[in-house]
Amino acid sequence: MWHAVRTRRIVLIVSPALLAELGTVLGRDRFRRYASVEEADRFFMDVARLGVSFLDPPAADGLTSDPKDDYLVALAQVAQADALVSGDNAVLAARVAALSVVTPRTAIESID
Repeated sequence: MWHAVRTRRIVLIVSPALLAELGTVLGRDRFRRYASVEEADRFFMDVARLGVSFLDPPAADGLTSDPKDDYLVALAQVAQADALVSGDNAVLAARVAALSVVTPRTAIESID
């Protein structure tokens, strides 16, 4: 999927809140088993550089079962995204008209 982002076959949507959350996750010690600090920093910078940036959408409650995830659905709606890709169960359970919410595996399969 990352190759599809770099070659612009798919558009990655980002916002300040999404980038902040990504930075937090990539900075966690338990993430070191997947990537070094340098690799995580490089990935973060690539996401910020390649993503199409939107302002954080207005607060929208009740879009998911986890209020901390509601902004992701709101961001996808504001960006008029074709799909929201997530591995988070609260996001995957969201039922929003005109928005497909899929797992990373499903997204990758649809690209190939």
